[in-house]
Amino acid sequence: MSKGHVYKRGQTWTVVYDLPREGQARKQKSIGGFKSKAAAQTRLTEILASLDAGSYVAPSKMTLGEFVLDQWLPAMAAPGRLKPSTLASYDGDMRNHIVPRLGHIPLRALSAPSLNSMYSDLMQEGRRDGKGGLSATTVQQIHRVLRTALADAVRWNLVSRNVADLAECPRSRSAEVDAWTAEEVQKFLASSASSSHAHVFRLALLTGMRRAELAGLKWDAVDFASGVLVVRLARTSVAYKVHEGPAQDPVLLPSHPSRRHHPRRFPGDPTRAIGDAAADRLQ
Repeated sequence: MSKGHVYKRGQTWTVVYDLPREGQARKQKSIGGFKSKAAAQTRLTEILASLDAGSYVAPSKMTLGEFVLDQWLPAMAAPGRLKPSTLASYDGDMRNHIVPRLGHIPLRALSAPSLNSMYSDLMQEGRRDGKGGLSATTVQQIHRVLRTALADAVRWNLVSRNVADLAECPRSRSAEVDAWTAEEVQKFLASSASSSHAHVFRLALLTGMRRAELAGLKWDAVDFASGVLVVRLARTSVAYKVHEGPAQDPVLLPSHPSRRHHPRRFPGDPTRAIGDAAADRLQ
């Protein structure tokens, strides 16, 4: 059981408690400035309870910016942790929007109102070119990145709670998708038939594949015998470097997403999807 006591120092009271040292020499921590013995005793009781429960967070002057730039982003950059495109997105949101506005605030002093104020500012004048604010959808993405970082701060015992869970993030309105009609699709395919990328355009329209999946497509993904195309790889360009990895299902979770790596299969006649000439060359 953790130990501590209070004592009077001048006109105020001070709390003193032992820190866990795991077999090392005894080390104490003190917090002063309490106006009454009762206030000091209440704080001591809270600290001792958190020490016994393993939820104690040591006082620190570390700012949000220091945590993000010196600890969190380097941890996210560990090999195999995130896709390069995801890491680049996290890094951009932090450096361009979050750290410039909240980076000076001590991590433990961060509050839901300070986050709400940042979201409001981003909605009004968050564009880097100075031409207005960001969309609610973009601000929601920034909120998710910050919430993920603060969840790690809690897990690493740097703060006791995630204030992003208490913040009010702007809600986006469902936008109506203005999809092409069948006639417009045919018109586009006809006008792009002479393009060297005509087969890519056709494949995108007929399957709904993402750009990264199209870029990562290889001939061995086309199964002529069964008439299917299997999406296995995704290829992206981040900071002028090309990265290739497994294609992933379109699943987005609140914190630390778990993604499935099962290939998606598109039934159909691949000779039509990629164009008869290209299929003939392959066969």
